[in-house]
Amino acid sequence: SKWLLPYVEQAIEAGGHSLYGVLHGKAPVAFVDMTSAAAHFFNVNTPAAYRLALGRAMNLERRVPVVSVTAMHSNSGKTTFIERLLPFLAERGLRAGVVKSDVHALKLDAEGTDSFRFMEAGAQAVAVVSDGQLLLLQRTQREKDLLAAAQRMQEVDLVFIESRAHGAAPRLEILPEGESLLRPENELAALVSSGGRKCAGLLQFSAEDTEAAYAVVCFLIGREDGSDRLFTLD
Repeated sequence: SKWLLPYVEQAIEAGGHSLYGVLHGKAPVAFVDMTSAAAHFFNVNTPAAYRLALGRAMNLERRVPVVSVTAMHSNSGKTTFIERLLPFLAERGLRAGVVKSDVHALKLDAEGTDSFRFMEAGAQAVAVVSDGQLLLLQRTQREKDLLAAAQRMQEVDLVFIESRAHGAAPRLEILPEGESLLRPENELAALVSSGGRKCAGLLQFSAEDTEAAYAVVCFLIGREDGSDRLFTLD
C-alpha cells in the first residue's frame, strides 16, 4: 500500500533493505504465523533459485508435471539417473512415468498376436487391457511431441522426459566429467554434475545423490518433501 512509502524511505535512508525490518515494530501491520506452511515459501534472490522457481511455475500450469533429463551425448547417464530415482520416488508414494524419444521405428508388439494382426490390418489404434496393465498402440501422422505424450499419461504424479534435445522445461542436465553443456545455463533448472566444473547460476548436485535429486524433483513438481534441504545444496 502507498501509505507504507514513508516507512520504506526511512529504512532506505538508514541503510536497511529488509522488508521485515521496514514493517516490524514500525508500521501498523499484523503478522500471521505461517510456520505450518513453511514449505510454500522460499527465497528467490539468486539466479539458481529463480530458475528452479520458474520450472515449478511452469509445472503448476500442467495437468501432469514433467521433469526433462538431458545430456549432450548418448550414454551420458540419463537412463541410469532416472532408473536410480524411480524406486526412491515409489517408496515415498510418488508415481512416476517416463517418456523417451527413439530415432528407430517403434515395435512393441510381437508378430502373430491379435493386437499385431489388428495393426497390420490397418487399425489406427489398439489397446490391450489385462489385470493391472494397459498397452495402447496408436498410429500418428508424425513423431508425437514428448510433452503431449507425457500429458496423456494417467495415474501418475509426474513424468520424466528423457531426450537429448526435445524435452520440455524444466530441465535437469547431466554433465559428465570433461563434457560440455548441451543447453545454455538459463534454460536449465539444475545441473547433475559428476565432475568438478561449476556453474555459478545453477543449483548443482551429484548424480549419485538421490536425496538431492528427490528434493529438486519434488520442488519442481510442487511437492513439499525435501524442500528444507533444497536451497542448502551447493
